[in-house]
Amino acid sequence: MLFKTVYQKKFVKFLVLLSLSIFFFSNFYIIDYSLPFFANNDEGAFAIGSLSFLTLITGIKFNLLDPIIAPLLNIIIILIITFINDFIIASHSLFEIKDKFYLNPEIITYYGRISSLFITTTAFAILFLIFKKLKINFLIYFPFFISLTFSMFASDLAIRSGKNSYYLLFFLLQFYFFLKYFLKLDKMGIKSYFIFGILASLAWGVNYWSAIVSIYGILILHYYKYKFTNLKF
Repeated sequence: MLFKTVYQKKFVKFLVLLSLSIFFFSNFYIIDYSLPFFANNDEGAFAIGSLSFLTLITGIKFNLLDPIIAPLLNIIIILIITFINDFIIASHSLFEIKDKFYLNPEIITYYGRISSLFITTTAFAILFLIFKKLKINFLIYFPFFISLTFSMFASDLAIRSGKNSYYLLFFLLQFYFFLKYFLKLDKMGIKSYFIFGILASLAWGVNYWSAIVSIYGILILHYYKYKFTNLKF
């Protein structure tokens, strides 16, 4: 019986990992759509905000058109992709990389789309963990999980360079921690307040609506555990 349970858990993880891999690579296959000719205003504005963090290097005027966290995380991931793809794999020098981006500015949008795809895939992995926390039967949530990951909604998030993928990530991440402490209130301590504070701050830096999960979540958790005591927390 124990062997059967372990086998089932591994099979579930395999199916989820397989579906996430298919989601990632199927969207990665079409992620360069319309480039370099089509200019999306939202993607252009997000690229400007992301490049603003490289003002000292590029000389571009600091001009954030979105809250700070999404473009900051986007440019960090873009730099990591650039380091791996252009510096390590292609063995380009820093000057060659600079010229490549200068002559092909659409690369920022392309790498930004890869960043969104990575973030969206991570968000759906967190969604799977939420289903596990809720102890929903696999046969019930997996069809929903599959239909959601292969929906136009998911593709739109994944292959567009923008803040919405980060919105989804932080929303689900906050909800995961809320469930974690709600289902096991004995694990809730002072560390929980710091976790929700950090998550709310990061989420607010994407879209203030996203931070509502932490703001209301910590109030609900505090009331369930302490009622109107320990208000100093």
